[in-house]
Amino acid sequence: MPIATRDVAFNRRSAKTHSGVWRDLAVRKRRTEAEHQLGPIVSHGQHLGVPTPMTTRLIELIHEIENGIRPQDIVNLDVLKALI
Repeated sequence: MPIATRDVAFNRRSAKTHSGVWRDLAVRKRRTEAEHQLGPIVSHGQHLGVPTPMTTRLIELIHEIENGIRPQDIVNLDVLKALI
């Protein structure tokens, strides 16, 4: 069984169907730890001279949702898709 298929099968049994960031935004209506979890990727990329536009924009989108500027909606993925 390919690794991706195995991972999907394993995660399907998990009680958690959404990430902590999603739960913070959708359920708890509170600020997330996105900056602490994803920020180091951006910082390390800057240190190495490696651009991280997708991660940088993801953090911005999450902050926009936290601040009520942007709704939490699947269409936000189109913003990230545009960076590909």
